[in-house]
Amino acid sequence: VRIVISVTDASNLVMIDTSNVFSIIDLTPPSIELLTPATNLITKEYDSLYVSWIGNDNIALDSVFIYYSLSPDSFFSLLSSSSADYTESVIMVPSGVSNQSLIKIDISDESGNFSSDTSNFFTVLDNTPPDLNFTYPLSGTEIDIDATLEISWVGIDNVNADSIVLYYKTDVMDEFTTIATLFSSENSFNWVVPNTPSENTIIRGILTDHIGLMDTSIIAGIRINKVFPTVTTIFPNENNVLSFKDKNLTPQFSEMM
Repeated sequence: VRIVISVTDASNLVMIDTSNVFSIIDLTPPSIELLTPATNLITKEYDSLYVSWIGNDNIALDSVFIYYSLSPDSFFSLLSSSSADYTESVIMVPSGVSNQSLIKIDISDESGNFSSDTSNFFTVLDNTPPDLNFTYPLSGTEIDIDATLEISWVGIDNVNADSIVLYYKTDVMDEFTTIATLFSSENSFNWVVPNTPSENTIIRGILTDHIGLMDTSIIAGIRINKVFPTVTTIFPNENNVLSFKDKNLTPQFSEMM
């Protein structure tokens, strides 16, 4: 850029001078107004969220950046960026439950000037199912009927799990049968194995969280062995004296009858 100065006197004589070349730098930031999401919006984790804005600049806009935070005290994470030619975008709400979630828009011009606008608080509801994994028994475990089998698991949820229901099914059963219904805080259960010999017993667990979201874990390939009972004790025994008045013998077996 140059500046040209022209001076004329009373006799119409003219003198012209020109400056050296210099630059004019744009230091005027662009303007940005975030239109949506609206105040009091309620959405869920992983849902689509519509974001729109209006941006202006004295020369030319360049780029738009969309950020998300769970609360005013949390870090803003970059979700997307685009050319400033666009004035709307659809993002996926990240994981995390909050009633103080925020969207922030940064807009830049071609000179590198930035401006920002931040939404009002909106609410993000739980949409993350719990996670359940059995730790014992393992596939291939063998157990006798009437024995006690410890079933253990790890169950977690991003907010609060509610309950876990255990089921079993043998290779001759069409439907699962309930073993127990437990609080989610429990992580093991001692199951007295029923008299259902099987080459392939399946144990299934269903963990439910506070809004009804569920996860299922299954162990297959558990063998329940048939065991024939033996007499372990009998009363009266050899230490007792029998008389003609004794009419009953009471045996005790190694297995439930």
